[in-house]
Amino acid sequence: MSAVLYDVNVWIALAFSTHPKHQLAKEAFESASREAPALFCRVTQQSFLRLVTTPAIQKCYGSEPISNALAWDRWEYLAAMPQVRFLGEPPELQKQWAAYARLKTASQKVWMDAYLAAFAKMYGIQVLTLDVVLQNFKGLDVQML
Repeated sequence: MSAVLYDVNVWIALAFSTHPKHQLAKEAFESASREAPALFCRVTQQSFLRLVTTPAIQKCYGSEPISNALAWDRWEYLAAMPQVRFLGEPPELQKQWAAYARLKTASQKVWMDAYLAAFAKMYGIQVLTLDVVLQNFKGLDVQML
């Protein structure tokens, strides 16, 4: 399986047609298939739902208000597409996550990136992202959008 874990920034670019990377996200999504699906994990699902219901994000992209109910409907719509899959946590994820996240300095922004990097590495899948920071994780296959 050539599945690709989509970072939440790619899902957000796909969700808002006025996002500067929308067309690139749409092209990537259109190339996904049952055999090579676009993946959600629990963290990207949760982040997608949180971000699409954030008024500042809605305002940034000229969106009408999006309720929690509408956000959930949109997530279910995406998740039901044949080229989308939801993938649960792999066994032993926490060990790899800790290996990536246990820095000798405080960095609140590393937690999510380290989690996604560990998730993808444990499954041996690529991550599609807009975030160059993910390229810093050793052993991770990152594709920049």
